[in-house]
Amino acid sequence: MSLDPLPLVVLLGMMQFVFGGYVFIAIIQKQLAVASSRKGFITALCVTYVPFTYLMLLISFNIIDQIDELYFISFDGLRIILRFSFVLMTLLSSMHFLTVWRTDSKKILSSLHLRIKINNLLIIVSLISFFVIFLSFKTTAVGFILLLLHSIIAGLMLGGANTAMTWGHWYLVTPSLPKEPLVFLTSFLMKVIFINFLFFIFMMFLQYEVFSLSDSNALNYINNPALWLRFLVGIGLAFTLAFFAYKASTIHGMMSATGLLYLALGAILAGAFLSNALLFEIGIPT
Repeated sequence: MSLDPLPLVVLLGMMQFVFGGYVFIAIIQKQLAVASSRKGFITALCVTYVPFTYLMLLISFNIIDQIDELYFISFDGLRIILRFSFVLMTLLSSMHFLTVWRTDSKKILSSLHLRIKINNLLIIVSLISFFVIFLSFKTTAVGFILLLLHSIIAGLMLGGANTAMTWGHWYLVTPSLPKEPLVFLTSFLMKVIFINFLFFIFMMFLQYEVFSLSDSNALNYINNPALWLRFLVGIGLAFTLAFFAYKASTIHGMMSATGLLYLALGAILAGAFLSNALLFEIGIPT
């Protein structure tokens, strides 16, 4: 496996994590009144995602020129747009954190309405960043759509696992919390992982290379052990752990569910980054 695309693998993984995280914050604010009303929970999530946006900004400015040297990418005039989108994501994530931190304050940057607007803007800007990167790939319209779907699904898995795992910790300090939020989050996570399973099977059946890797694809992808490690750990193991976490949460076994979600997050992280690496090894999104 070539190490040349490694900076792009890392950057994509971080973008997926941040995108999925803010999508799940939006879901929480709309669907789960108990979870969204707990300032500490949302703050804990923001403390995770805000540093990632700053790190993404730092990495992007250092490696965009390096990425542009890969034969299947050509940023051309999109370079400025991509850098601006990362700057905007950093500013918006900082503002979002301030609105969470200042919740219930009567001064500026404290209203829930503003927080939701900023959160939605973050999701939009994240999608624009994916658009810009994948528009730079020398691929077809079908390849562009598949790349976008791949990153959206990976982001939802990462965001879902981190959100559910973080919420599980709230039962350690407030055991009286209702079980419904964690049941909802683990159930939603299972559905996203199952969608990823269907996407994986579809791509294995379709065998559509989003870009040709010619000589670098010397090893038949079916015989590639990294591919099946991605499937067994990033999808199979992750679904199993999420399923047992869901079962534990339905009977109020929150400590067990939280521990299982720790493992699920690790499996999904490994699977997502391995999937990004395989993209530049076999040319097929998984």
